[in-house]
Amino acid sequence: MANQEREVVLANLNRQEALLFSRIVCARLGSQPSIIMRQNDIRHLLNSGHLTGTNADGEMRIRKLSAQDLSEIKQVIKHPDSVIGTDPNPRNGNKRLLLEKQLNRNHRLILEVDKRTGQLRVVTYFNIRRRNRR
Repeated sequence: MANQEREVVLANLNRQEALLFSRIVCARLGSQPSIIMRQNDIRHLLNSGHLTGTNADGEMRIRKLSAQDLSEIKQVIKHPDSVIGTDPNPRNGNKRLLLEKQLNRNHRLILEVDKRTGQLRVVTYFNIRRRNRR
């Protein structure tokens, strides 16, 4: 029996959003695509320091994600200021999208298309300085 990883659906994409994302990454999405976050994705946010404010070396990060930042992830998904395709995952070749949104802070969200399911999975989410925006 396969190990089923727990996941939460952050947003369901409407037809127009799915078509836009699909065209940008040149990948087929599922018939009713969702954006999901799995336990490993949350573990990455903790280990990278995006949530805790410190990196693996114990150095402080000044742009850690706040509760407000986390609550704004759906706005980043549904109303991004920019959406671009990025380099695919080097391990599995899954295509990736980078979404950015200026709210109270500058948010960057990276999603990956799961080739098996056609769903979009959160790779990472963090804050950036304005001058670093693509």
